[in-house]
Amino acid sequence: MATAQVSARDTILALAVEMIDADGEAALRMADIAERAGVAVALISHHFGSREGLVSEAQLFRFRRQPFLDAARIEAAVMAIDDVDSFRGLLHELTRDVVGLQRSVLRMERVTEVAATHGRPELREKVMEANREVTDSIQHAMALAQRVGFVRRDLDARALALFVQAYAMGFVLADLDPNRPDDEALATVIDAVTAGLYAS
Repeated sequence: MATAQVSARDTILALAVEMIDADGEAALRMADIAERAGVAVALISHHFGSREGLVSEAQLFRFRRQPFLDAARIEAAVMAIDDVDSFRGLLHELTRDVVGLQRSVLRMERVTEVAATHGRPELREKVMEANREVTDSIQHAMALAQRVGFVRRDLDARALALFVQAYAMGFVLADLDPNRPDDEALATVIDAVTAGLYAS
């Protein structure tokens, strides 16, 4: 019985994320999700409490989604390559993706979620927990890169993870700049700034 409820909860959450991705938070209706999931609205209320609870969970999922994928990409690359120059090349490619305009919507979503915590301590706690999970994931990738000798071992892996998140999210300011340099110029600056992170 518990397995079916977990499965139904995951299905409901996935549909909510899909609907928010497609049409925004305002378009999300519990009746539509219930119909698409083949469940009663009462089951959604059972799992999420209310529409607000469902929206909050979906937004937290969206907050974590891309950073987890990026951390997994770093980990996979560390396992597949065997020299620091290849690792630098991979991080340059990833940096180019992170700073790219195609990520501007994701950055704004994350900033909006953080801003929404103002005056809402319960949501702030949830966002803090989601951010801890993201930081843990990136920290794990950085620690792995340190263990294989790609990143300096004298640097704190969690500080590295927070630095990576800070510059990734901070590019929301570049997205708002009408004279924004191209992605390659931004990635090149990051390469120059982070050159001292690599093991020699």
